Order: sequence, then C-alpha cells, then structure tokens
Amino acid sequence: MANIRWLAAVLVLGALGATGCSGSSPEATQKKVQDAKNKVQNPAQVARDNAAVREAAEGFATRLRTADQDARSMDAMRAAVAEVPTSVEVSGILDGNGDGRDDDGRVQFQAGDAYACVAVNGNDVAVDTSRC
Repeated sequence: MANIRWLAAVLVLGALGATGCSGSSPEATQKKVQDAKNKVQNPAQVARDNAAVREAAEGFATRLRTADQDARSMDAMRAAVAEVPTSVEVSGILDGNGDGRDDDGRVQFQAGDAYACVAVNGNDVAVDTSRC
C-alpha cells in the first residue's frame, strides 16, 4: 500500500512540476493533477470489482443451468439477470428477431474495469473472465 501512495505522490508532484512553471491556469493544473490521481488504481477496488463480476456471472450461469426452460430463452435470462447485484452492469441480452431467444447467447458483466462473459450454447453454459 505504501508503494501505491508513493507512486500517487510522484504522479501528482510530476503533474505539478510539469505545469507549475509553464504558465498554465490553475484549472489546467488541477485537471492534470486529477488525471494523475485517476491513473493510480486502488488494488482493493480492482479486487472487489473482479470478485463481484465473477460472482455475478457464475450465479447467472448457475440459474440458467438449472432453469426449467431453454437457457437462451428471454424468460430464463430475464429471471437470471434479476438476481444480479446492481453494482454489476449486464449487457448483451437481446432478442432482435423476436423468436423469444437471445440472439447470440452471450451476456457480458462489468464492474469498473473487470469483465466476465457468459456464453450459452444449447444447454452448455460457460463463464469466461473477459469481455464478450
């Protein structure tokens, strides 16, 4: 944790040093400092996002595997996604042709920079820790 704080301090001071003598406005300097702070990710938050996405995707996949209907049916997917925590964004559930089934069988989960993808092929439901 001390290394991260040290890195953040270096980035902030570097941003100040790079702009302090350049005649930049205080707003421009403050924006550069904020950008430098944003580049330093909190490892604990990254770990929480990874865990939340994986847990949400695995829970979704389990609900589809145990559904009494086709895993790609919109009803099964809607019921499964209703159980996903609101901290995780879900995308990719789409029935563009109106047949009552998800078009591609791929559902993406995201929290921060963490992703998971659930792929449904027949009754085979797989979870991968990447973007769909």
